Amino acid sequence: MGGKRLRLLVLTAATALLIGAAPAGARPSCGKARAGGQVLAKTREAVVWGRGPDVFGCHRSVGRARRMPILWDGLNGFQLQGRYVAYAELREEQMDEFYDVLHVYDLVAGRSKVRVLRSPISSLVLKRNGSVGYIETNTNDPDTEDDPVSEVHAISNEDGLRDVTLDTGPRIDPKSLSLSPDRRTMSWTHGGETRSAPLR
Repeated sequence: MGGKRLRLLVLTAATALLIGAAPAGARPSCGKARAGGQVLAKTREAVVWGRGPDVFGCHRSVGRARRMPILWDGLNGFQLQGRYVAYAELREEQMDEFYDVLHVYDLVAGRSKVRVLRSPISSLVLKRNGSVGYIETNTNDPDTEDDPVSEVHAISNEDGLRDVTLDTGPRIDPKSLSLSPDRRTMSWTHGGETRSAPLR
């Protein structure tokens, strides 16, 4: 009988030590996962890094690395907000044709929330809810005298992830896209004029 009580006391003490070592509400760490890599973006919630040819991301609510569907040397544009990473994956096909695959990748779910094929993307913005805005520029035949035409797009998480064209023309500044401080409105420059639209 005394032996059983002793074993029970030892078990209870060990359990108390374990509970003390892992307090309630503790979150998994992403620190060890990125060892040896170069950090590309970091927030209080998540970190994204490159190691070798690969790109990895980790959200604290998950606490483990996810290899994202992108090679480091193909990365074109990059944004990290909350659980989402937005980036364009540069592709080159035959006849020197270039295009981008736009991704909005969910670090928690481990999959792309958005994946669309576009002309080369020159700038992009991202909200915490996964909504993304971007400017793409159509590359024209160099033998013609036509100027490249840029388009401003929005893909809203609250509108069923439809890709909506907001503006188009050769006088759009392809690097001018920005998000307002309250992150509700995106703005760009067209012919020296600032234009804007909500990003929901």
